[in-house]
Amino acid sequence: MYFKYQRKLALLLCLTLSMLNLAACQKSGAKITNFTNERIYQIMTDRFYDGDATNNAKGEAFRYQEETADDFKYMHGGDWQGIIEKIPYIKGMGYTAIWISPIMDVQLWSPPDAKGQQYPTAYHAYHTYDPKRANRYFGAEDPEKSKAKLKELVTECHKQGLKVIFDIVPNHMGDYIKGVGKDAHYVKEQPNMKEGTQLQPVAPFNQVDWYHNLGPIDWSKERPHNESSNKMLESHDLWELDDLNYDKAEVKQAMFDAFKYWFDYTGADAARVDAVKCMRPSDLHDLEKYIAVPTFGENFDTSPKFIAEWIGDKGMTGMLDFPLFEAIVKCFAKGQHFSIIREVFDRDHNYGDNLLNMVTFIDNHDRNRFLTEAKGDKARLQAALTFIFAARGVPCVFQGTEQNRGNADNGLMNSGMPDVFNRWCMVTKDKAGKVLHDYFKTDTDTYKLIAKLNQLRTDLKALSAGKQVELLADTHTYALSRQTNEAKDEVLATFNNGEEAETIKLQLKDKSQLKAGQKLVNALDNSQTVTVDDNGELELELKAKSAQIWRLA
Repeated sequence: MYFKYQRKLALLLCLTLSMLNLAACQKSGAKITNFTNERIYQIMTDRFYDGDATNNAKGEAFRYQEETADDFKYMHGGDWQGIIEKIPYIKGMGYTAIWISPIMDVQLWSPPDAKGQQYPTAYHAYHTYDPKRANRYFGAEDPEKSKAKLKELVTECHKQGLKVIFDIVPNHMGDYIKGVGKDAHYVKEQPNMKEGTQLQPVAPFNQVDWYHNLGPIDWSKERPHNESSNKMLESHDLWELDDLNYDKAEVKQAMFDAFKYWFDYTGADAARVDAVKCMRPSDLHDLEKYIAVPTFGENFDTSPKFIAEWIGDKGMTGMLDFPLFEAIVKCFAKGQHFSIIREVFDRDHNYGDNLLNMVTFIDNHDRNRFLTEAKGDKARLQAALTFIFAARGVPCVFQGTEQNRGNADNGLMNSGMPDVFNRWCMVTKDKAGKVLHDYFKTDTDTYKLIAKLNQLRTDLKALSAGKQVELLADTHTYALSRQTNEAKDEVLATFNNGEEAETIKLQLKDKSQLKAGQKLVNALDNSQTVTVDDNGELELELKAKSAQIWRLA
């Protein structure tokens, strides 16, 4: 009897522990295998929030103010502690994941050029110095404290129901090597160099022959995309950043080991992969398998066929949807014909089973703020946001979008990548560090809209997992349906990018599961309802520059 009691007690204990483990897993967010159910908030760490002033860069490398284009090239103090402190702000909008800047230690200054000039390179964190050390300016000067802070960030996010996506940079290191071929070399120490200058990356990444050393990419030869142009992209420097040679097994292993360490150590959930156009899809597929988390890549290209080479069984789980992004800007910011979006969706077959893992966006850290493209028209911004939450794919929103602000200079970038004034701090300061404006307001209409859109993605399965059926693509009006196998899950979305109200009639027969007499309500405005008529049609009045999401009443 005693042993029977012991067995029952042990069974009860095991069951209790299992339930506790399950609850903890559900709270932190179970490990993901794809991105289908995620909604991502993109954070540029240095420009988010300064939660720990002790880790700020010293001297010339740091500036508070954002008065000139030059000011934006320096470190501003955002860090991992700042993200931790603002988790409630992010959760208030309903996001399920954050994508943060690269986490490895960075190159602070470029080496002196022929004129002895040096340029700041650290704030965005894409110029790597030490892959095995956590960024000292985001964490702490002490390497152990720095990596502990990174792990704390992931742990705190998990506790509050947020997954964490690390931006990773496997293609290159910083800009250290000068010369090409046999003349490739590191710059020697010179007088009057900037404080904190690193002249080469840490060992073993300081071996010159670990890099291609063929000089920068010749962008005039990028197209047409073929074996020759792809080889050029894979073996030359992206903007003079030292291009790693993955034909050398030791290079590939060293980089892969570094990335794997950070995911194993922190428990981070996924990766965004930088500059995949410059790497072989097979290497990135190997990387995803090795670090054992899903990845999505960045390829600045508008060809779905070309982008599709990096996803699936021979590539990654997903990609940033640049073709759709370009179409969104044209249709929603500029008011152009919705056939532009139709043409993009017509090529969705290129992505196969990975279609729902395409990451959609209206702007990011490398592009003009959408509100700048839309000349400050907030209605167009909100319609575009509604579109990416309603359409197929994984919506991703760049920090600050919810604050209704465009580029800091209120204008377009006129040359190069627009990666300066769009990267303003969420808390702007003057030269002395006095706060001028706090952009962490939770009462803006766009913050509230995003919260509602995220909730709809949670409540309506069709918005994340449903197939997409186009119902209308006209000059200024567009409509789509998201459907699962269950008729009750169908959701419609309608859009008007014109300057005037329009009435549309949707023919649902053969395209929808909705039946005559069924009533729908606008989930963004419950006062608006509509009923399917006896002919299986819906007649809708759409306000100028508006968006609606229709669910069964």
